[in-house]
Amino acid sequence: MDVRDGARSLGAVVLALAASGILATVARGDSCPVTVRWNGVLYTDAQARFAVLEPGESLSDATIPDCTAGGRCAPPEDAMAAFEISGVPPEAAVLVPDYYDGLFMAAGTFPQLPDHPLHEAVYGRPNRPDYRQECGPTFTIEGAVDQVDPLRIDVRRSEIELDEEAEGAWLVVDSGTRIEGFDREGIATLEPGDDIVVRARLCLGNGELAGPLAVSIERPR
Repeated sequence: MDVRDGARSLGAVVLALAASGILATVARGDSCPVTVRWNGVLYTDAQARFAVLEPGESLSDATIPDCTAGGRCAPPEDAMAAFEISGVPPEAAVLVPDYYDGLFMAAGTFPQLPDHPLHEAVYGRPNRPDYRQECGPTFTIEGAVDQVDPLRIDVRRSEIELDEEAEGAWLVVDSGTRIEGFDREGIATLEPGDDIVVRARLCLGNGELAGPLAVSIERPR
């Protein structure tokens, strides 16, 4: 894939992700993600398809944020019992057994990464997910994190011409992504406002557009 062709297709990537539902919650704002808040941190619903996670030590209750846009939400500030997961710091994930799938990941953490303590439980294998099929050349994007779930940055500089109508860049993380310099509580964690330098590629992964795919995410030098 030529870099210029990749640049022209960036807008199509965003549209494809939105159409597939990956960006629907944030980009369109027409439904609510399934989330809880514990200890001031927002957690998003996830599925542990390859493990049975048993509740550990009881934590203080998690609350369910209000959702004014409709969708899958409980009344504002509804409280649910939350628990630790054995071997997993609560800063990374908690269990809320009575709410949806029960497993909730801290926003800004990435179970896609093999060193995440719940990677195997969610994805089964160290090399999953893998979106590195039919990839174009690597290019650099610099900017600041705007959202973490899904990951979006406000772009300050890019080596390729981005879609003029795009207000930022959506990024996809897979098992091969390398995140350095953002170790918080032993877990790679991004927060809104973080300045980052991203090496990325535009890829077609598993038959669907899955880019720009972040090859590496680091702090500016």
